[in-house]
Amino acid sequence: MAPGEQAGWLPVVWGRTRRADTWWRVLPAALDSEGWIGEAVYAVFAGGRDLERPRFTLCRSRGWWLTGVACAAADLDSEMHTDENGRPLFTFVGWLHTLDQPAALPTLDQWERHRVEWARGTYARWCGMDWEALPSDVSLPHESVAEPVGWSSNAPALDGAVLRYRPGRAELRPDSERYTLWQAGTRSREPFLLVVGWSARQSLKAPHCTHATVADLSATVIVQAQVDGLDLDADDRPSADTAAVVPFRPPAPSPPAPASSTPVPTPPAPASTARQRNRWLGLIPGTASARDLEQLEQELTELREQYADCRREIAMLRDRLERGERDLAALRARVDGADPDPTSGGTG
Repeated sequence: MAPGEQAGWLPVVWGRTRRADTWWRVLPAALDSEGWIGEAVYAVFAGGRDLERPRFTLCRSRGWWLTGVACAAADLDSEMHTDENGRPLFTFVGWLHTLDQPAALPTLDQWERHRVEWARGTYARWCGMDWEALPSDVSLPHESVAEPVGWSSNAPALDGAVLRYRPGRAELRPDSERYTLWQAGTRSREPFLLVVGWSARQSLKAPHCTHATVADLSATVIVQAQVDGLDLDADDRPSADTAAVVPFRPPAPSPPAPASSTPVPTPPAPASTARQRNRWLGLIPGTASARDLEQLEQELTELREQYADCRREIAMLRDRLERGERDLAALRARVDGADPDPTSGGTG
């Protein structure tokens, strides 16, 4: 192991091969590819959309840390980067570490400077095993084996902001805030999924993450998110003996209340806080700003687009169902000895 490398991390690689349109290359045996890990990888990979530049993720969910990069396969390997038809491929390479053991997390600055160095060996190893295999031979992923990673031990500040998940909502911020968000993630003790590196806001119609940074944003935007599969409501806080995974400094105790029989009035919440609380409760504030109106109109536009997409998908599924029922009826008729095709020329 090279100086500074961290052991105990399990590789996760998502990327198709030259011949086979199957994508899981390696995954820990304890995880189901259809579970939260699949949702997390999709959140950063997103079908290869808007990957002109790499995206990075830091996620805490279901007792695991996940960190990795989604990028063009050509960035990592000079040969394994197109399919048999010459189309360019994209991939996700990352690592998982259980919360049961202390783990040093990479900084975003380290990821940006060393992503190729860190990811190319893992990509070459696990994609190389299947690159020329037939589709029938690569239906299941390989089982992850712990390997050293390139980042050194990092000790984030013990106090400061953390990332908090608001159910059903994703917080999109300007790309200039990516380092602040990442550092907050390393301090977090609650589930979250951060993706940094999106180029365009229009690419995130319904983000599958809790926090993201976008290059063409100039201010924070709150949007509807799709994170049901991440089990982000689960209580996966570490036990006392594993608290070192995410350093945390508890707040100072409140001073004792003054000895008085007169109750101390609670100060009213600032107007901005009240508006935000009303927003999460689904209430319409008494006074709304132009920004509130703009954000609500944007959310409604996205909901309409999602609704239209669902209707198109339902129509396609209905058509497939009807075709399947016709095929089933025809097959049943053949099995029963009848001829379902009146033009087949059977004898009367």
